[in-house]
Amino acid sequence: MTKNMTPEKVKKFILDTEGKFFSVVFIKRTTGERREMLARVMPPTGGEPAYDPDKHNLIFVRDMQKHAWRSIPLDSVISMKCGDQVLERK
Repeated sequence: MTKNMTPEKVKKFILDTEGKFFSVVFIKRTTGERREMLARVMPPTGGEPAYDPDKHNLIFVRDMQKHAWRSIPLDSVISMKCGDQVLERK
């Protein structure tokens, strides 16, 4: 991915995985820590979220290692991989 990697491009990449597993590396907003996750987009379960992820530049995914719902901050993604598709910030 280039310097002009936008949250919209990151979201499109994630949604285009169409339920396939993908890896993502990003910086957590709360702690500034680097986070690596194996995830997939799945229909949400368990009711409505407490907030609108679009208003906060987030996307909900299922963390496949922790077996829990997580949100990815679209503006702090460093790299993503799904199959042979790789995107990374340079």
